[in-house]
Amino acid sequence: MKIGLLLPQIAKGGAERAATRISKILSENHEVFLIVFCQECKIAYDYKGKLVDLGVKSSKCFFEKLLANYKRISKLKEVKKSLKLDAVISFTQTPNYVNVKSTVAGCKAIVSIRNYIFTEKNDGFISKLLLKTTKKILAKSDFVLPVSKELTESIVNKYPNIKNIKKKVITMYNPYDVDEIVNLSKNQWKIEDSSLYFDFCTVGRLAHQKGFWNLIKSFYLFNKMHKNSRLFIIGKGNDESKLNNLISSLDLESNVYLLGEMDNPFKAISKCDVYVLSSLFEGFPNALVEAMICGLPVIASNCQSGPKEILDDVSELDINGVYKAKYGIIYENYPSLEEDYTPNITEEHQILADAMELLYKNKDLRDYYKKQSIERAKVFNYDTTRDNLEKILNS
Repeated sequence: MKIGLLLPQIAKGGAERAATRISKILSENHEVFLIVFCQECKIAYDYKGKLVDLGVKSSKCFFEKLLANYKRISKLKEVKKSLKLDAVISFTQTPNYVNVKSTVAGCKAIVSIRNYIFTEKNDGFISKLLLKTTKKILAKSDFVLPVSKELTESIVNKYPNIKNIKKKVITMYNPYDVDEIVNLSKNQWKIEDSSLYFDFCTVGRLAHQKGFWNLIKSFYLFNKMHKNSRLFIIGKGNDESKLNNLISSLDLESNVYLLGEMDNPFKAISKCDVYVLSSLFEGFPNALVEAMICGLPVIASNCQSGPKEILDDVSELDINGVYKAKYGIIYENYPSLEEDYTPNITEEHQILADAMELLYKNKDLRDYYKKQSIERAKVFNYDTTRDNLEKILNS
């Protein structure tokens, strides 16, 4: 078959990483085309297939965005016809919209839903438009691929009146090249006095969704008791200056580090002691699974969706709001913790601090979860994704 994979550009990000990995999986049996709106930056990940650039740049102006999407729809329709594509799989909201609006007979429109949008930060008109657009995307697509079972259930429950919604919504976990990540994790990363510190790490955009202001405040409470601790945050984003100000106001400049983007984050992750996910919402958190592949014990917020599904059902309440799941520690990330970059600390920040303390003081538990992380990560491999995609493409 001839398969197109549609995304804005091959930049750094979870959706882009998943798309390029899927290109390698599908290229084994099919002809693959990576279709981008406009490749405006250095290509971030290796891929297999031919690159097709629609040449329509992004814009911040609302009306220019509408015009750009109209051009993308027109050009994608031409590409579908000229290449005689059998299916196009799109990634993220705008490519999903462009995909379903450029319908061509004989070419399946398959959309990937990658975030739990029902808990997105409420921005009034934009939020309502997002939900309305999502409904149109779901109705017009041939198949919908949410990245977690919880996300699948939420879509089916939210839009029960869409025709064939239960049949065409199929959970598709992100694929991971386990061997590649393990090899990259072995690369050297020089870190000052690593043997003298207990190191936490996390990866993600410096943005509202990731809840890093809460993580820093919880780490502050932990660090008060354990000065030999550090927190490394890998990623970049619009909230960098606000996070730096918070770090400074809590006098944590020597203990919390914003490392920016890294070409190989696995070499840093693997040298730390514990990985922490503090997100307010997710679809299926790539970095959490990747940290588990690196052999780290993990702590994750009980957000929608993904973490509890990855770490398995909660099995034991250890302390208030902190649970021992089969494959890692889960803590309750209470919704009352609104975005707040002031040094104000609440009792609820103590919950994550307690989860940190639980793994810090119990080496046997850390060692147990290291083994569990490696074992669990084997489930999210290329073979599973390949089998699921073949069933969908041939249905």
